[in-house]
Amino acid sequence: MTVAQKPTDKQLADLAKEQEIVDLMIGIYCRGMKHERSVGTDKLCTTCADLRDYTAEKNERCPFLRTGAKTFCQFCEVHCYSSQRRAHIIEVMRYAGPRMLWNRPVYAVKHLIAVLKYRKR
Repeated sequence: MTVAQKPTDKQLADLAKEQEIVDLMIGIYCRGMKHERSVGTDKLCTTCADLRDYTAEKNERCPFLRTGAKTFCQFCEVHCYSSQRRAHIIEVMRYAGPRMLWNRPVYAVKHLIAVLKYRKR
């Protein structure tokens, strides 16, 4: 019987960075689409806030996180998002990805480099 490994500090830091980038992209999408903001401290509409929470939950529960084999979700062989949520996050990424160059150019370039390195494998 194998015991599930705890993620290392580096894996947790990488996960936090990945989630931060997803959160930024969802924010860019929500503002760009001029969605009606929900009341409170959250700067997202309820649909986008729900998507953000969903992505965070899925990232935290990723079975590959503990093995050290976590990749970008788009390259994963196991798609744990529901088909509706997957279509929504793809729409968000397609909209926000190019706009990241203006909002967070360092993140955008780092992400592009990471994707290119992964594709070379």
